[in-house]
Amino acid sequence: NQILLMGLIEGLNNKIKSIKRTAFGYSNFSNFKKRVLIQVGIIPISA
Repeated sequence: NQILLMGLIEGLNNKIKSIKRTAFGYSNFSNFKKRVLIQVGIIPISA
């Protein structure tokens, strides 16, 4: 159970690091936070 949780956390951390590498130029932290939440599926992408 703990191994599964650690795997999920590590996967999330890797996604955030990936976004951080490509997020150069975001004007503020709020935009970066929204991008992370969209990428992990917490906020749906609006059309």
